[in-house]
Amino acid sequence: MSTCTSCYSSKIHVDNTKQNLNYKGAVLVVNVEFSTCGRCGREFISKEQILQNDAVVRIKKAAFDKKAA
Repeated sequence: MSTCTSCYSSKIHVDNTKQNLNYKGAVLVVNVEFSTCGRCGREFISKEQILQNDAVVRIKKAAFDKKAA
């Protein structure tokens, strides 16, 4: 997303955070990406970030399953 849907600013910053994901009795730590408007502070996730975050979760789950097998 190139502009904020709240204030229409183009000052968008990409941020990262760690989230805990409960999976098969374990807690997996996943790095997720989101965006923040530099003008109004609104946080949101673009479609591309959703797809990227989903891929990161799938990789973490697959690594856990491989290690547990």
